[in-house]
Formats: sequence, C-alpha cells, structure tokens
Amino acid sequence: MHRVNSQCAGVNIDISHFVPTPAQDSYAQIAACIPYATHTHIRNTFDDGTLIDMNRVWTMFADAGYKGYMS
Repeated sequence: MHRVNSQCAGVNIDISHFVPTPAQDSYAQIAACIPYATHTHIRNTFDDGTLIDMNRVWTMFADAGYKGYMS
C-alpha cells in the first residue's frame, strides 16, 4: 500500500484469517492493517475456531477512526 500511495486503493480485511506468530498476535496484525482498510469482514471466530474478542476489535476500529465498510 505504501508503494501505491493512492486514496483510491485499500485493503479488504477479513479478521478471521489472521494467524498469530511469535512476533505478533492476531490483534496486532489486524491493528496494523486498519489504517489501509476500505472494507472489513467481521466474524466472531478465527479460522482455528478460537473466539475473537469482539469488544477489543470494535475498540480497535473506533480508536483508529475507521470510516470504511463492514460486513
């Protein structure tokens, strides 16, 4: 997204597909993508069946000033 450098381009986040790594948990990965998101798909479980902390997710999007679409 940095190389494109256009307000007309963005990412589509599906929060359920983030996989924790030793460097970042799933929530840190989601937070890193929010500034570039134009659309977000929200579910309440990660792909491995773990429940997503929806209050935490909603707060992350609100704190980031997200103005995109959600489904």
